[in-house]
Amino acid sequence: MAYPRVLAASAILLAWGASAGAESAGYCRDYAAAAVIKADENLAFRCGYLGPRWGTNYRVHFTWCLGAPRADTIRERTVRRRMIVACHG
Repeated sequence: MAYPRVLAASAILLAWGASAGAESAGYCRDYAAAAVIKADENLAFRCGYLGPRWGTNYRVHFTWCLGAPRADTIRERTVRRRMIVACHG
């Protein structure tokens, strides 16, 4: 009977789709820690940057990372670093 095979294939595709682009917890711990460091530098250097990118809440950065594609997390890290360099040198 083909029906059980279709269900099994559908379950595999759903599981894969749910995790596609999602990052590991270890990667996201590093990402969130780096984001908070840059947010703290923004405050310490009085750069005045605002918005979610500059939040100091580790959990917010960690949770966002868990569902974001790697390219987006890399872009965010790069933008933060460049903005801090532009502000502080």
